[in-house]
Amino acid sequence: MKPTATFAAVAGLLLPAAFAAPSLSPTPEAPSHVAGRTATGSGPLGLVTVDDTHRFFPAQAMKISSASSGPKSNGTEFVGQCLTPTAAKYDDCAAALGNLHSYPGNVTLQANLCYNWWERSCLVKVCSVSGSSFTADAAHIADTMTATLLDPCVKTQGKSGVGADCAAVESGCGTYRWWLTEYGGEYDWAV
Repeated sequence: MKPTATFAAVAGLLLPAAFAAPSLSPTPEAPSHVAGRTATGSGPLGLVTVDDTHRFFPAQAMKISSASSGPKSNGTEFVGQCLTPTAAKYDDCAAALGNLHSYPGNVTLQANLCYNWWERSCLVKVCSVSGSSFTADAAHIADTMTATLLDPCVKTQGKSGVGADCAAVESGCGTYRWWLTEYGGEYDWAV
């Protein structure tokens, strides 16, 4: 056996399976073994990131086309708003919300953090607002987003949407923002 082949064989035994090199050309249906994620989406566990919504939703780009009140969350009234046109597909958003719905228990975030779930063309972001921590039942969040953002915004208008406990979503008021929008591959490194 050549030294290079011996080194590769030994290295393969020493590295845990989690560090195995991913396939360079996975099929769209091939599952990933990273934290329950699939090749097409996040799976039920989501991904925690720093709140980077300003990168995706600068205040000047948010053109609110409608607002609707919905169920209360954390004792405050939820306000859903449709924003700008999106390439997110309805079925993908329904699947991403299904991932969120399958999250076990409460979504708990410290200030300035987001949980992210995605499926193909659609991204669901559940974020805490600056200075506020946030906790809510995952199924409740998914059901509320389905009723107030998925159908009225994505399905009916072809637009992204945001939900909050504060009507001025471009400001720092309230405790949370729930975004339903286009997924641009920004978290593919985790899949």
